[in-house]
Amino acid sequence: MNQELHSRLLQRALEIVGGKTQLCRKLGIERHSLEFWLTGRATPPYDVVFAAADLVLQDDVSRASQDRRKELRGTAAPVQPPARAA
Repeated sequence: MNQELHSRLLQRALEIVGGKTQLCRKLGIERHSLEFWLTGRATPPYDVVFAAADLVLQDDVSRASQDRRKELRGTAAPVQPPARAA
């Protein structure tokens, strides 16, 4: 994966949990490591990337479940599920 993606993912996770200290605690990492990863000076281990991705996805799912709109943004008709192959 690329450094920019890692940095953006960690930044979003940081925003969700409320700060660097909270993210370090949540991911079980040292603050200096987080600083290196956020600035792209080092590559985080995959377990940290996956844990951060999980935080972001959980937040997205939570927000989506609270969305009360009848239609998706930018569409006038409900979205139909894809047809299954026979």
